[in-house]
Amino acid sequence: MEKFRRNIELQGGDAEVCDNPEKLLDKTLIKVEIKAETSGFISEIDASAIGECVSKIGGGRIKVEDEIDFAVGYECIKKLGDEVKSGETLGVIFCRNETQTHLIYERLANAYKIDDEHPAQNFKLIKQVISPRTL
Repeated sequence: MEKFRRNIELQGGDAEVCDNPEKLLDKTLIKVEIKAETSGFISEIDASAIGECVSKIGGGRIKVEDEIDFAVGYECIKKLGDEVKSGETLGVIFCRNETQTHLIYERLANAYKIDDEHPAQNFKLIKQVISPRTL
């Protein structure tokens, strides 16, 4: 952390964010939870749809000349294979206004496929560690 702090200072930044990272968050954003409509297990998440939704509210570029709003975005709370109950939070949208929320809410909710049975797939994030000796 000290190296990171020093790096920020050398670039003229505010190193206090190391001790108070909330300082970076825009407190004027609207926070809206995406809720599960049914109970079950998350068997699919359409990451492309999530990325497109974030871009639609300014969190990414659709065209090269588009400006990026680094404050808006989406926090994915539930992951593949997780069990969810109806009404439970799947994720959270961070928007500038209600119009942005209405623009993407339904598509984000539909990005999650919830099935009755636990998926047979193994959703481990790290499948294999490759060391230089095994190459």
